[in-house]
Amino acid sequence: MRKATDTTLRNLAMLSCIPVCPNAKSTKRILQELRELDPDYDVSERTVQRDLDQLSGRFPISCEARGRANHWFWTDPHALTQIPSMSAPTAFALRLAAEYLRPIMPPSTRGLLEAYFNHADSVLEGTALGRWTDKAVIVARGPVLTPPSVPVEVQETVYTALMESRKVEVAYRAKARTRARQMVLNPLGIVVRAGIISDRSPSAARRRHERRNTMIFL
Repeated sequence: MRKATDTTLRNLAMLSCIPVCPNAKSTKRILQELRELDPDYDVSERTVQRDLDQLSGRFPISCEARGRANHWFWTDPHALTQIPSMSAPTAFALRLAAEYLRPIMPPSTRGLLEAYFNHADSVLEGTALGRWTDKAVIVARGPVLTPPSVPVEVQETVYTALMESRKVEVAYRAKARTRARQMVLNPLGIVVRAGIISDRSPSAARRRHERRNTMIFL
């Protein structure tokens, strides 16, 4: 069992709890997450505050006062990707994720991972693994279609509803109609299909229902 006096491990855990600017977490919240990670990190809020003050002199973290509480954040989005140092295989996996999994990532998650994707590119630069994606690629059958432009806020709303199992109200306009109508949908899943967003039309019997279960195609 680790002891609370194991300052090195506790400090590393604290650094992993701190978000990248513009997000921030209070000292109290960081302490709560520490205890969730390991009950042995049973230290006081004052101890965490003292450790964070010391760490801010060695790492690019900073804080801003909101009322009586300090809220901490990373000022350099790439710094955390180097603790520990990113290996070439890890960087390669991240590059593939960035290339092939972006369409199904919630925008909020994708935004948090951008720093890791960028750092992975720098780790792979000039290496054999870095050149691998020039020699192996996934090609879709048939012509490559240009996906329509979807506003980020719309995608974020749909992905959040899907992730949290919530309904979403939309204005839906069928191809054969000129006017949209309000509908309440219950997203069941997302399917990636050649990068194109399409819609599965409900059956006639289900059109009578205001709330529908829906599969979303990308």
